[in-house]
Amino acid sequence: MFFVPVHPLYQRLKELDSDTFEKLCFHLVQARFPGTEIRHVDGAAGDEGIDLFQGLLDGGPTIWQCKSFPNGVGKHQREQIRTSLKRALRHVPLRWVLCLSVDMNASAHRWFQCLQDSYASRLNIQLMQGSEIVQELLYRGAIREMFFPHAVLDVAEFRDTVAKTRRMSTEELAALNAGNIDQYLRRLEAADARFAYAVTYRRNLEPPSAARKVPGLIASISDGTKTIDVFARDAKALKLNPPKAHFTVTGAGVEKMSELIRSGRQQVIEPGELLAYTSDFEFLAPPRGPIQSAKLMIGPAGSALTSRLTRLTFGSGADAVVYECVKLARTRHGQEEAEFESSGALPLRMSLIVRLSGTGSVHFGGSWAGSDVRAVRKLTGALKAMYSSQELEVYDLESSVALLRSHGISGALPDWFSAYDALLDDAVRVADFYEVDLKMPETPTATDLESLALLNCLIDGLPLAAENITCTLIKRANIGDGQEESILGVGSYLLTFPEYSVRPVLFGVPVCTGPVVYQIPRASVENPEAVCRFLRTAAAGEDITLVLRPICPVEARAVRAGNSLPG
Repeated sequence: MFFVPVHPLYQRLKELDSDTFEKLCFHLVQARFPGTEIRHVDGAAGDEGIDLFQGLLDGGPTIWQCKSFPNGVGKHQREQIRTSLKRALRHVPLRWVLCLSVDMNASAHRWFQCLQDSYASRLNIQLMQGSEIVQELLYRGAIREMFFPHAVLDVAEFRDTVAKTRRMSTEELAALNAGNIDQYLRRLEAADARFAYAVTYRRNLEPPSAARKVPGLIASISDGTKTIDVFARDAKALKLNPPKAHFTVTGAGVEKMSELIRSGRQQVIEPGELLAYTSDFEFLAPPRGPIQSAKLMIGPAGSALTSRLTRLTFGSGADAVVYECVKLARTRHGQEEAEFESSGALPLRMSLIVRLSGTGSVHFGGSWAGSDVRAVRKLTGALKAMYSSQELEVYDLESSVALLRSHGISGALPDWFSAYDALLDDAVRVADFYEVDLKMPETPTATDLESLALLNCLIDGLPLAAENITCTLIKRANIGDGQEESILGVGSYLLTFPEYSVRPVLFGVPVCTGPVVYQIPRASVENPEAVCRFLRTAAAGEDITLVLRPICPVEARAVRAGNSLPG
């Protein structure tokens, strides 16, 4: 009788000395980020709070600090971590990663989260603790065996030994597997040559989605690791002898089959709803247990789903919004209805359901985040026109027939629509005036709304609140009595700056305003005596900093090409 530790890697990781742990972290980090230059720092003469780094040490590097703490992270260890972090801050890193040979307990995690929060404005602090290192080691056998030989039974190596493939190169092993797969595909073709087959093996990945759309796919069978896709090879033979499936459903499965026939919507027959099943594809998946353990996913064949080129007209008359050449792909069809989805031209996905009864419905889904504000504004205008007139036409350009012509659309625009509509009007105005490309965010932030309001105020020349305005005054001529009186008292000023003092950021885009003209009806000068003395005594061409303190709101206007300066 012998005993194998449940978690040998955890124990042996704790036993590493600091120097070996640093080297282990170096190899793991280098393997996780291939193509990047990860450097290890020899700490014999002081490591400056750095064990590993990527980038320039004096140019915002990423720093890894490795700590081998076999007994956990207590008060003494926390102080060591703080000290290393403070030393690393001298290099102004963008990211600092703490690597631990153990896992933190709940108290240590709370402390570390507080540490992250306290430095959040300066850098990104991350953690790679023992369990994450073990997880990486499970997938990186060469590194694991270099530091922890024979700590884990390598099943793949055992299979290599039994199958005598251990000495093969990767290319030789791939060629061997290709030969085996080719032989397997030949057996499948021999079982039913009407079809062509594709076999996919997956590791550490989810099985392919049943809803995926693959041209020509007839059936797909998966056990979670291996997926066999079936395609039509001999179309004539299939036409004379179509593939058949016989199954019996019960309970909710009956309603699901009725819905499939009616609408063409894909259905999933769950275990317990499928009583019996036979098909032409049984040789692909021999029965391994009761039928109740299997799921049946059934829907219209992808090869039967076609696309139509259409013209969409939202609304009517002068307010109508037209989209030319919109591709609508038929995603499902049944005996009573069919569904089409748009692609390309619209910033949102449009779903069109057409029923044989002569009725239909239109739905919009997805997100317009990342779409140009002009495209989104056109769509909101189209929706307004559609709901206002209750008219929508979907015209098939290929057959010159209207797929849908509605004259009585029910429903109303959602409550949030008016706010977004106004926001888009302002965003498009800003994009056109300042000549910038703006993409809609997932959700506009408070900063976005402030920048949008400011940029529109600059377009309109609306009053802005301003505390002090600082500029450079260059002497061109001697000061006159009237000018001196204005400087010593209260005067009006007209100033032009190359752009607004702080460049506004809208939807992640810094917007250059171009020249901005300030009209200041009433303002006083800070330190007026010094300014007057400068204007009387300074030589022409000399300059001085002039600080104006507005007494009333300031009118500021952005001036773009073709716009005249205010009088």
